[in-house]
Amino acid sequence: MFSRSLSQITTDKSTMGNGLNAERTSRRVSRLARAVVLVLATPMIASATTPASMESSKFFPGDVTSSFGSSVAVYGDTAVVGDPLNSVDGSMSGAAWVFVRSGTTWVEETRLIPTGASANDRFGTSVDIYDNYIVVGSPNDIGAGGTTGGSAYVFRREGATWIEEIKLIGSATVVGDPWDGPGSGDNFGHSVAINGDVPADATSSDIWYNIIVGAPEDTHSQTIDAGSVHAYQLNADGSAWIPMGKIYSNSPAGNDRFGQSVDLDGDHMIVGAYLDGDDLAGGITNPGAAYVWVRRGILGMWNLETRLTAGDPEAHDHFGESVAVNAYGGLATFVVGAPGDDDLGASSGSAYIFRGSAMTFPQLPKLLASDGSTSGGFGSSVAVNNDLMLIGATGAGALGEGSVYVISRDGYSWVESQRLTASSSTTLDDLGISAALTGDVALAGSPAAVGSTSYGGAVYVFDDLIDDHLFSDDFESGNTGAWSAATP
Repeated sequence: MFSRSLSQITTDKSTMGNGLNAERTSRRVSRLARAVVLVLATPMIASATTPASMESSKFFPGDVTSSFGSSVAVYGDTAVVGDPLNSVDGSMSGAAWVFVRSGTTWVEETRLIPTGASANDRFGTSVDIYDNYIVVGSPNDIGAGGTTGGSAYVFRREGATWIEEIKLIGSATVVGDPWDGPGSGDNFGHSVAINGDVPADATSSDIWYNIIVGAPEDTHSQTIDAGSVHAYQLNADGSAWIPMGKIYSNSPAGNDRFGQSVDLDGDHMIVGAYLDGDDLAGGITNPGAAYVWVRRGILGMWNLETRLTAGDPEAHDHFGESVAVNAYGGLATFVVGAPGDDDLGASSGSAYIFRGSAMTFPQLPKLLASDGSTSGGFGSSVAVNNDLMLIGATGAGALGEGSVYVISRDGYSWVESQRLTASSSTTLDDLGISAALTGDVALAGSPAAVGSTSYGGAVYVFDDLIDDHLFSDDFESGNTGAWSAATP
């Protein structure tokens, strides 16, 4: 299955087939040799082989774990990993750990412990890190109005210590909207992202730090589970996180799950709504959509830029279950996972790339896994950093153990260059349910792998990712397979 429900992961391996579902972020990838497939409508297959690579190392904490690797994020030499089913502080209270890279080894630094941790909080469902700040989602925690609507915790690094700075609980109500009061099950904290950039007024060298938190089951505008995203910005003196508004889609509908996935880079935001899109031609059911928001003006307000949809939407594709953005060189690249796509078999999955600027983000060729097959779930997680991209496929492999694919950019083309697999994988390990990039090093979560306990989870490290695939020997030796190109 491409989708895995956190509540369905247990330490009984016989029940692991239910896995982690569309109710988790991503949030962020590998494969054995065959051909890369790039498509817009009709697949075009090149016959260059894709090398398979196994991990250079694997890490997990010394503590007892239950689903370690369900979420992962990295910034430089520091990684944060979530374990939302951890029961140290109460049944499924959740946990998150910080690891620091020393040479080629990732060393456990600390366990992040939120105030008031209690059973079923699911702390660690989502994580992100930027500079000296970490944000961790806890979507079943006590949130707005004293209900189990969810929360997100912000931690700040001071030396080698991480201090809990604030607990974010979202907006309690929106004036004039009686549907938008606080309530249980908003799922605030299901997805989180943090990033920073220079102020829009260009008169200061200070960094503006921004956080967004997804609440995909928020009910508002007379629509149940339409979903929302809450934005925060660190004030000038760094003393407080200021709410910057509650963000909705421009046409909310019931059960859209806007906020299922989120990502930030500089002044660009992308939000996934994986059950949106019923308004598409032909009455297609739940194909999914994603929304791009851009921050402009000296007040740093977020403005809706465009709505992204698949060029070939089909029912239940779950387009938007995972999203990622990278903005550099005057262009923004958006990646959207659609793990329910059926092009190579039911839920074989796909990923879409949009690249451009100034409200114009054309869709580039669609990506399918080189060895995609039924229940592969390609697109379960996505990550992008400059010219490298990771696509997770939690059900790939002979045992459904999962893998991660490296996609590299050559000119206008994005091509599959490597498949990442675990050397000791077993059935339904869910490798690739999360993925993150730092330089040319990939981290991939596998929450059902053998770690500190049987099936307690682990994170796999893959060094020296391949980013030179297009002109491989196989391609240059006379192969005329159609590598497709598109304008950026």
